[in-house]
Amino acid sequence: MTVQNPSYLLKSRHGIWYFQVQIPKKYSQTPKRQLFKKSLKTTNRLLALKKARIWWLKMEENDFQWEEEAETLNEQYHRGKLIYQRLDKLDSKDPIEIADFLNSLSLSEENALRVYNDSLARQTQPTTNQSTDDIFSLSLSELTEKFIAEKRINWGEKQRNSTEHKDYRPKIALFIELVGDKKGSQLTKQDVIKYKESLFRIPANRSKVKQYRNKSIIELLSSDIPDSELLSNTTIQNHFVKIGTFLDWMSQNGYCDSSLKRPLHGVIKKTKIVSQLRDVFTEGDLKLLFNNDYYFRNKHRKASQYWIPLIGLFTGARINELCQLYVSDIKEIDGVWVIDINGEDSKKLKSLNSQRQVPIHSILIKQLKFLEYVAQLQGKETRLFPELKESRDGFSQAFSKWFNRTYKKNVNVGQLETEQKNFHSFRHTLSNYYKQLGGIDEYRVAEIIGHKSKTTSITYDRYGKTSAITQKKELIEELKLDFIEFDKFRIWES
Repeated sequence: MTVQNPSYLLKSRHGIWYFQVQIPKKYSQTPKRQLFKKSLKTTNRLLALKKARIWWLKMEENDFQWEEEAETLNEQYHRGKLIYQRLDKLDSKDPIEIADFLNSLSLSEENALRVYNDSLARQTQPTTNQSTDDIFSLSLSELTEKFIAEKRINWGEKQRNSTEHKDYRPKIALFIELVGDKKGSQLTKQDVIKYKESLFRIPANRSKVKQYRNKSIIELLSSDIPDSELLSNTTIQNHFVKIGTFLDWMSQNGYCDSSLKRPLHGVIKKTKIVSQLRDVFTEGDLKLLFNNDYYFRNKHRKASQYWIPLIGLFTGARINELCQLYVSDIKEIDGVWVIDINGEDSKKLKSLNSQRQVPIHSILIKQLKFLEYVAQLQGKETRLFPELKESRDGFSQAFSKWFNRTYKKNVNVGQLETEQKNFHSFRHTLSNYYKQLGGIDEYRVAEIIGHKSKTTSITYDRYGKTSAITQKKELIEELKLDFIEFDKFRIWES
């Protein structure tokens, strides 16, 4: 799949990257369309992207001399420059020679020389750009706005709101609350250490929990908060990563010392290998999840509660990928019924690799009549699970709460403190199933669950196409779950 570049970044036929934007009409020296084009002097796309963002940010913040740049693109400017160079070669002590030269110029040549001379005069005037003192006087809250503005460039349109307001803004706001809204140049390593130590003493969900909601940060830090109510190590590490990124950006742009984020390195040590960070569902867990009265007696109250765990079981799809599905995403391709997981319209995907088409297992089609459920919605509903409403993070909030807090508890799955089992465990369960089968290429499983394979070569990643739908269907049908009593399931009835 082709990676789309920002509109202001383009590559020449020689492989050199350029930054290019159209000069605003109010600054243009001519009614014709004028472009500002700047060579980034590199053939490396990532390096070019970084350089281009700096130019883009300057223009977004009006820190750019448009008048001067527009003049340099004007034909009169260049013509006047050539005339000036000829004039400069004359003997400056011979006024007659200079006068004769000027008298020999046509009216258009005189105008061109005047345009160039006016430009030179402006360039020799004191600059009105932001001074070094102004830069070093910016507060952390002001720097936050600059940081967010630049970072937005690389955030996909659909994830900007969530990334900004869920991840960066609240975490930076807490950082400023702990160290004070001081100037970036005044920030010290001791401030970062203070922030680090304070984070281990702050309760989780302090704005929601009644006894902490109205307390100041000073009162919270002096309180004796039980360990079970403090921020988890995973949450703290997430804070450190986001603040480290912010401090990195500040140092790269000259707003603070380059070593300020070092106290946040290596504080939280991983205690589990990657494959253990979230547990798989065991055979016993799956029996408890599906061999019960919810499925045997049709006790689910909503279609999403009946179907989404089943689809997650057979596809390993992410929870929001399933909750946001459209009726039209269930389609037939080359004789195979698939779930088309895509980012069209208001749907959100985690990454480019998340877009995929997953064949539907025959158990869902033949035994449980999933396609009949879909047919009932066609022409009546847009979404496959219309009862799920959109929130800030997508359509999965209500279902996630029901499955992870209510359903798992009711069927007694993942209730031990040592277990890390939630809906995402279906992904790990499916991956582990194929891993244990053996002889299956990782890239084939990655295509099903929407991961980028870590073991395939550039030949597969760049030039290889995805497997045929029929091959994917064969892989899906490899999933045998004979211990789940599908023959006892009641067909869903709304």
